[in-house]
Amino acid sequence: ASSADTSHGFHPCGTIFWYRIFYFNITYNCVMRLILFLISMLQLADYFSAAAIHPPSCLADETDIVYVNGLISFSQTIKKCIENIPDPLLIPTFYNSTYNGVLNINTSIQLNNLHTIDAVEGVTTVDFYLRLYWFDDRLAMPLFWEKMNKQVRKDGIELTSILDSRDSGVEIWRPDVRFHDASEVEYIVETIRINSSNVVFWSRHTRISLIQPKLDFRRFPGDSQSIDIRYGSYAYNQNYIKMNYNGNELSMNTNYDASLTFLSNPTWMWNNASTSFSTYLSGSGFLNSIYHIAVTRKSTGAMNRITIPIMFFLLFVGLTYWVNPERRLDICVGILLAVSALYIVVLENIPLVGYLTTVDSYVFYSFLIILLAAIFHVMFGTLVKKIDIWPLRILYVRLIETSGRVFVIPFMLLYFSFLIQGMVPITKALMISGAIIGAVVIAIREAPGVRSAYHKSLAMLTEKANNKEVKVCDLSFLEMFVLNVVHFNKVSFSFMDLSHHLFHHKELKHSHKKEQSLHVKHLSIYHINATKGADGIDTEGNNNVEVTADHSRVNFGTGLDIDEE
Repeated sequence: ASSADTSHGFHPCGTIFWYRIFYFNITYNCVMRLILFLISMLQLADYFSAAAIHPPSCLADETDIVYVNGLISFSQTIKKCIENIPDPLLIPTFYNSTYNGVLNINTSIQLNNLHTIDAVEGVTTVDFYLRLYWFDDRLAMPLFWEKMNKQVRKDGIELTSILDSRDSGVEIWRPDVRFHDASEVEYIVETIRINSSNVVFWSRHTRISLIQPKLDFRRFPGDSQSIDIRYGSYAYNQNYIKMNYNGNELSMNTNYDASLTFLSNPTWMWNNASTSFSTYLSGSGFLNSIYHIAVTRKSTGAMNRITIPIMFFLLFVGLTYWVNPERRLDICVGILLAVSALYIVVLENIPLVGYLTTVDSYVFYSFLIILLAAIFHVMFGTLVKKIDIWPLRILYVRLIETSGRVFVIPFMLLYFSFLIQGMVPITKALMISGAIIGAVVIAIREAPGVRSAYHKSLAMLTEKANNKEVKVCDLSFLEMFVLNVVHFNKVSFSFMDLSHHLFHHKELKHSHKKEQSLHVKHLSIYHINATKGADGIDTEGNNNVEVTADHSRVNFGTGLDIDEE
């Protein structure tokens, strides 16, 4: 074209672009116009694509709003809306690019109560409300919501009765939530609502029995348990669904008096709750939402019903060391049978796990104490029979009896005080101090008897060693040890020193000087403080007190002889 073409209305840019494009003679204005043209084409393409993948309102116009007797029929209108959706049971992300391919679902659990934790089956029964929120703009009905008041637009309208009705034929997409550890699920009631923002709210009152492999009963009945509620979608992985917690804390339902329902649970106390996510199958992208609930058993009742009767039985075992020796073994056997019967009842509430619980340990220690007491009583009866042959048995039986009296009852009080969790500190301190003081008092009370048994057995052993009819080799190793320590100040089992001593016709002597001096002092005090009796016995002064050579009798010089006993 010539320059004259410009005067006839032809645009230079257009002329250059279309006729001289192969010469690359493009001006600056032509480039800018080309860029604007391309942008316009892109915007137009996006408009048409958006119209294709963003469904408009499911109500095309006012004619889709159904009226019955002059009032809007929501059930008929929502049915009309869903009929206009091609596949209402498909996930909304199949139709809408604004989700970026992922549908965000907010979830929360409101705990109603913890029914049971079955220790035998390892199953937990929980009652709660599962709530899900998601956005589905396919159910957009702006023409309908414009005719509703503000509160209805905010709270939404109930869909449950419409969706549950078999005759309505109305269905919408809902997440396929499954509880992975459930052995039994019961949905008591549910509600579905939709508001003007196209947010669908789905709440289900759920009672579920969950298999809990992590239940730990080592500290039963003072145990704490962690209950995991795991749920998620089986059909859609995280490329389609993303679960989000609507608040990190687990909420609780309330009673009619505004108190929390869980706090009135007669068996379990609430500790805390937390949330987390876990992969259902490694590499699959299927995620589980997990609520962790930590609870502690109210152990006072169970502890009192189980351990206190056993403690009383063991206290009776401790008291058997004071009763007639001939009846001790029979009493222990009767108590052993009673504790066994009680333990059989307890076993019905404890799982057969591969470890011992606190109650198991307590009962086993109780069996051990009862068994040891029975063994000691049998030993006591056996040792008493041949005391005249083996003098040290006098000391043995006394030590067995004293050990049972000093240690059994205080030990049970101490063990019981440390066993119970949550015991009042004052009560625990009283039990511990009472056990210690009781053991000390009993030990002091039994010390003179042990000392007397020691001297008596040693005197009889000395007499046995001096008996010419008894050979040195007839003495036991323990008797030789005692004779060597007492008479020769040697820690040895050898009989050489004793044989050498007896060979030179020297008898062993056993002195009881301390008790004799105390006894004489007691008699002298009695003598000084006495008054002259009617028979004329002189009690002024103590010069007439005489102790016989064998320390067996005391003579006051008046013809009155008093035995040492």
